[in-house]
Amino acid sequence: MNMKGNVRSILEAQFGDHNCAIYNSNQDLDVLLAKYFEYGLDNNQFCIWVTPGADRESDARKTLQNMLPDSKRHLIKDHIEFVDCNDFYLKGGSFKPDLILEQWVDKLHWATNNGYDGIRASGDLGWFNEKDWPILMDYESKVNSVIEPSNISALCSYPLYKLGTSQILDVMQHHKFVITKKNGEWHMFEPLWDKLTPEVRVIKPITTTSPDYQISGGILTPVIYPEKCDGCGLCIEVCKRNALYLEHNKIAVRKEAHCDWCTDCEAICPTGAIACPFEITMA
Repeated sequence: MNMKGNVRSILEAQFGDHNCAIYNSNQDLDVLLAKYFEYGLDNNQFCIWVTPGADRESDARKTLQNMLPDSKRHLIKDHIEFVDCNDFYLKGGSFKPDLILEQWVDKLHWATNNGYDGIRASGDLGWFNEKDWPILMDYESKVNSVIEPSNISALCSYPLYKLGTSQILDVMQHHKFVITKKNGEWHMFEPLWDKLTPEVRVIKPITTTSPDYQISGGILTPVIYPEKCDGCGLCIEVCKRNALYLEHNKIAVRKEAHCDWCTDCEAICPTGAIACPFEITMA
């Protein structure tokens, strides 16, 4: 399984972590979660896999069984619970956040009373409709208050095809880490840049003579790869300096751009069409 950077911290998430995976295919999600839950099985955690639907449980079980070594496969029977997302999140036909939060707390109490150190959970939220979004994001915010002080680790999952630009930004806001897959590898971005202290937030762009780099008024601006751009506009949404725009449906940098090298554009780009090479130094 190809992992880039410290994406492995998602697989080995600790109690109190509330992360998210934005996935392109069910197979990608199953493989990722199989490794995520293997860590839980190895560390005396009761595992709860809330699948995208009842018809997905069979594939999830099969993937987990195929990826686990023979010596661990027996753990699937008693140490992991598979639940259809509709049965877990939409009991009675509607989404009731407070009841869902109570379910997580009840699951934790059951697990610790039965000899487990805590619970390791993943819940798929691709069932949402547009009208559900505000209350779903309010739920995601409240999840943090339940998970952070508890012996729970959670990895939410959203199918990429259901998310618009603003929704992706909402998801980023409510999770510690968010990962997505591109070019065959999982990539992680941490939307916590503004929490860095001034003493360490000193950015030194890597200088280069490459013609791929643009110079605006003597200031180095991001590297642009128009041939990779699909015109989604995500980087424009996150650019606080209004330095980016679409030209012929391809990303471009404004001539008067004042880039502060925050790298948010690079982090959110799903195709690798923009990059901000840099190094972080101490003040």
